[in-house]
Amino acid sequence: MMLGKVNSLRVQPSPTADADMRLERLSANPVVPVWNDITAHANNGTPSDATIMTDFDFDGVVDFVGTSFVGNPQDPAKPWTMGLWCIRESTDTGLIGLAGTRSGLTGWELRDMNGVALDQLDFDCFPFLRTNNVIPAYSDDKWHYITISWTPGAPATLKGYGDGALHFSGTVASDYGASALAFVFGKSPGVFWDGKIDTARLYPRVLSADEIMRDYLVGMAAHQ
Repeated sequence: MMLGKVNSLRVQPSPTADADMRLERLSANPVVPVWNDITAHANNGTPSDATIMTDFDFDGVVDFVGTSFVGNPQDPAKPWTMGLWCIRESTDTGLIGLAGTRSGLTGWELRDMNGVALDQLDFDCFPFLRTNNVIPAYSDDKWHYITISWTPGAPATLKGYGDGALHFSGTVASDYGASALAFVFGKSPGVFWDGKIDTARLYPRVLSADEIMRDYLVGMAAHQ
C-alpha cells in the first residue's frame, strides 16, 4: 500500500499565560510600573508613554522600574518563577543589579558584584547568603531569555535557565527574609542594569522546563 506524504506544520507555541505580573510592550499590565528616569528622555512615567515603551534601555546609572507588585517572590515559603528577556552591555564593569525584592536585610536580588569584569549573575539572599553563577555571563550584546525559579522547602531549591536551557540547579541553605518591598526591575540597592529588559513575567508557581523552553521559543522572533 502506498503511503501518502504527510505535510507537518510547525505551530508556534503559546506563551505561558498565568503570570501574576507582566511588564512587556504588547500586553496589559496588572500592576502599574513607574519608569524611573528610563531612557535618555530623563522622565519618569508609565507604560502609556510611547517613548518609554519603544526603548526599554537602562543606562546602568539611574534607570529602573518600580512596580506595585507584592506576591510570591517576596515570601520564601511560596513558589515562584521570574522570566525576562534582556541585553547586557558587554562594556559593563561587572557591577550590576537586574531584579529583586531586597529591602535592607530581607528579600533577594539577582546581580553581578564582580566589580572587575563582566561575570555570571548570582542570587543573593538576605540576611546575606550568595548562590554563585545562577545565570550565564552573556557578553555578546544580544537578547537572551533568563529564568529563575524558587521551590520552597527545607532546603529550598533554586534553578537558573539561560535561553530555555537549565544552567544551574541547587539547594539554598537558608531562606531569605520575607520582604514587603514591591518588585523592582533594573537595579538592586546601589547598582543598576546596563542594557535592555523586555517581556518580564512573575509566576506564582514553579514553571516546568518545558514551559520555560516554550516561552523562550515564543519570544525569539521579537528578540533577534
